[in-house]
Amino acid sequence: MIVSRSTQPRRHLGGLSTEHPLVTWMFGLGITGSFVACVASPESEDSGGSTAIETVTTTMGSSTATSDAATTSETHVGSDSTSGGPTTSSSTSGSSSTSGNTTGSEDDGVEQSSVEAESETGSATLSSDGSSAEDSSSGAESEGNTGEPPANPDIPTIAGDWWRITPPPELEEYGTEEVEAVDFTIFRARSGAWQLVSCIRNTSFPGNGRLFYRWTADDLTSEGWTPQGIFKTADVDFGHAEGRLQAPHLVLEDDLYYMFYNSTGAFVIVSEDGESFEDHLTPGGEARFFDMGRDVMVFDHRDVDGLWHAFWTQYDERFPGNHTISRRTSPTLDGPWSNPREDLSIVTEIDVEDPYSFAFAESPFVFRHRGWFYRLEQMNVIAADTLDGTFETEILETLTPDDPRTYLAPEILHDGDADYIAAYSYENGRDGIYMARIEWQPQ
Repeated sequence: MIVSRSTQPRRHLGGLSTEHPLVTWMFGLGITGSFVACVASPESEDSGGSTAIETVTTTMGSSTATSDAATTSETHVGSDSTSGGPTTSSSTSGSSSTSGNTTGSEDDGVEQSSVEAESETGSATLSSDGSSAEDSSSGAESEGNTGEPPANPDIPTIAGDWWRITPPPELEEYGTEEVEAVDFTIFRARSGAWQLVSCIRNTSFPGNGRLFYRWTADDLTSEGWTPQGIFKTADVDFGHAEGRLQAPHLVLEDDLYYMFYNSTGAFVIVSEDGESFEDHLTPGGEARFFDMGRDVMVFDHRDVDGLWHAFWTQYDERFPGNHTISRRTSPTLDGPWSNPREDLSIVTEIDVEDPYSFAFAESPFVFRHRGWFYRLEQMNVIAADTLDGTFETEILETLTPDDPRTYLAPEILHDGDADYIAAYSYENGRDGIYMARIEWQPQ
């Protein structure tokens, strides 16, 4: 594995085009009504490690930008950059939620009371070997996005069996018997090889025990992807929480690979080839791009409103299960990102007696198929005909009918003329990342 550690982080890459054909579609949902509240944000990983007063606009229906912490903890710019390994090609994965010791979530926030809740968003985006989004992409357009949209959304179904693309890694260092591969992103590097970058939890790395690991494959549907080693570890001098890197999510802007992830807020690493990455700063020289909870996904909606939409899981006691989905927008990936944040809501009914019911607010992942927008609340599928409107207030389909938490942090991938879903195993054994073929049934 080739490890790249930049001593001169990229400060700012300006002049990025907004017309690249490889896009990632992402959406968040609201239900009825709206209100504005002034709330104290407790010190936790969800608030970016700072205590602040936030003005929050919560949208429960159609929504517009909303809340962000008024103050943030100091960010120290360091030089830790990520490794690239053998080349890969880039289709990207969505967000994903992870399980804790007693629940499936992977958030260490102190607000989580009796359970550790922390999901890690995967990521999603593009084919970046110069091929078009129609050739291979993830989190963008699924197969069949031509012509007029149908009156009703097509229904996705699992075609055949799931297969495992990788078990949890045998780490070259920091290994334990409890390591799990959780939130991830899948994409193609410029060389054409596929890459998988996943958060690994329960390692012996100091602090929270989470780091990023990478695999590669020549074919998206391969079983047993090739391990390439530890991809990135936390750097407290750069502003990370010790041992906490979560939910990588990759998107492409003007042929530059942006991998978003969370630690004490949203951070970014960038690459020109999709293999060797380095830490990236905002135009103002900040390491943290914006305050957020966890499981960020970035959705390209520029063809409609000229904006990127970032969605993530937010801890908020005003919502059932104490979690919701939040959003910010920006004309470029480098920002500025809207402030305050916008708080949305979920469709899946929350059982307050279930300590992991908030899983359905974790790892939001949205894509578009035949003109309709779809959001995955774990294995529950919801659809809407516009990003600005509300999703239908009922579940369109449950991809794993016996339990919508059989797999977590799902993302949709497109390669050739086929669509696939990838997710990590949870209720049926936490033994790695799986994939299945998606078929579409018209209504």
